[in-house]
Amino acid sequence: MNKHEARQKYLQRRRELSELERDRADNEICRLLRQLPELKQAGKIAAYISDGSEPDLMPLLQQLAADGKKIFLPRFAAASNAKYEMVETPLHAASLQTGKYGIMEPAAELSATNDDLNDTTWLLPGVAFDMTGSRLGRGKGVYDRLLAQVDVMAIGIFYECQKAVKVPVDEHDYRLDIIITEAGVTRINHGD
Repeated sequence: MNKHEARQKYLQRRRELSELERDRADNEICRLLRQLPELKQAGKIAAYISDGSEPDLMPLLQQLAADGKKIFLPRFAAASNAKYEMVETPLHAASLQTGKYGIMEPAAELSATNDDLNDTTWLLPGVAFDMTGSRLGRGKGVYDRLLAQVDVMAIGIFYECQKAVKVPVDEHDYRLDIIITEAGVTRINHGD
């Protein structure tokens, strides 16, 4: 199965979840994340805002921000050629706006970060994953480009229905260290 076919298959699986299934899964994913030592110890967290079909982490992110952790979210950089930048975001209504693809993102008046994000824990969405830590994204390479600049703890956030036997990957695709679904936490041994 090529990447395009895999995307279609796993996006459809995600769309087929009922609102009740999604709510229950979101709550369990957030509960598991709250218990994760890597998240408890993190001072800076790079995350995402759900597009409506991805696991919703907003209640957790708001709690982490209230606990004093810095939260960074991606924003389409209009001045660049289809690139994204990370923005420290205080997570109140005025700090977010509808972005280029209809997904909420940091407001234009917030400055892109100059912080070194090497010591940041990343929570990444995706279309599919496998047990080797391979992640299939939407095909724009947004997170692969952002992560190519840093050496970080990468935690993939998925629904269990997005689990694949083998995800098609390319050499530049960033591999996950931990995978969290509503079914549990999986730590990946890269054998490095």
